Amino acid sequence: MRSTLERLIGNGKNIDSLAVRSLLLLYEDEIIALGDCCVRFDKLRYFHSYFKNAKVAINFTNKKNLKFADGFLKNNPYIEKYSNLAWADIDFRDYDLVFCITSDEPAFLSYLDQEYGSDIESGELRLAVFSISKLIIKPQIGVRYVFPVIGELEAYIRAPRPGELYLSDAERNWGDRWLEERGLKENEDLYIIVDSSAVRSKILAMPVHLEMIRNFVAKPNTRLLIFDEKGLGKEEFYRKCLGDAAVSRMIFSRKLSLREDLCLLASRYTRLILGPCTGLMHCSSSIYNHYVAGGMPQWTAPAIVVYTGRYDKDNYNVDVWWGSSPLVTCLLLLPGQGRKEIVRLTDLPAAQRKENNSLPCSEYTAPQLIGLIDRLMAARCQAV
Repeated sequence: MRSTLERLIGNGKNIDSLAVRSLLLLYEDEIIALGDCCVRFDKLRYFHSYFKNAKVAINFTNKKNLKFADGFLKNNPYIEKYSNLAWADIDFRDYDLVFCITSDEPAFLSYLDQEYGSDIESGELRLAVFSISKLIIKPQIGVRYVFPVIGELEAYIRAPRPGELYLSDAERNWGDRWLEERGLKENEDLYIIVDSSAVRSKILAMPVHLEMIRNFVAKPNTRLLIFDEKGLGKEEFYRKCLGDAAVSRMIFSRKLSLREDLCLLASRYTRLILGPCTGLMHCSSSIYNHYVAGGMPQWTAPAIVVYTGRYDKDNYNVDVWWGSSPLVTCLLLLPGQGRKEIVRLTDLPAAQRKENNSLPCSEYTAPQLIGLIDRLMAARCQAV
């Protein structure tokens, strides 16, 4: 197995990026977090621009990852194809390069040695294998990485850029029709409220959240959309808390696919998308980054407002997640002189953006948030 690894490493030396015709990203580990996935999947498109003549394919061995692949990679012009095949069903002779994304690289090396070892050692198969495991998945204690990395490529991929998601006009039209079928009228604005997160501390205190909902549904010609992707019974919850009149101004998407929920975010009716530092907010940012890059005037995109709290890891901070999201109004709650102050990330000096000194999301108040959002929406109306 050592000689196979040495040959694979040797084949990878002095790679000419212009000469690579086909490469495979071998994604092995199960994807858990929607937001992490959205951000990291966007990085995969830069393999196409780095290897300028290469066709890029992705294989997800774990079937549970297909919901994310279907959600994020459909219509991606930089990915030739994605698949869900076992190693035995992949002909690795079809590729010049393979990039591993796995916490068990030795297992893949063992497979190559067993199935292709003689061809690799004889030079008949000039496959080169690299690792991008540390770049794409979270490092784990005790994990052994055996394949080399391309430092220049990793630096190129890591460079901060606005993320993009690619929805077709037909998908966007589907979102519009779905909303219209549930009562949204031509003269009404849609406010999308993301009210859940895998981490409870990212969410507003419930009294604050409910007060904001009451304020939004009281606005004329405004409807609210709430995602209920797991079918938890959110409509019944809000009806109990707010009453029938408020719920009549709300639309609930129950158990739609990820891609379908993205189509609703992309609807032409959408005027505001509000939520915590979570996956659907990254999706919202990426959808409208792509539209603006394609010529949509920035002022016609919806307001995307992300409220953030205290991050629990030293290497995580608000700038890591939102510093390269130009359409997002990212909010922090900072302690001031005798009061708590909402601050926009873009108003902070560069060094302060990387600090982790925000107050928890539970400290926001409804009047603060409502006032800021009202001012933001009024300014956008004036721009139109």
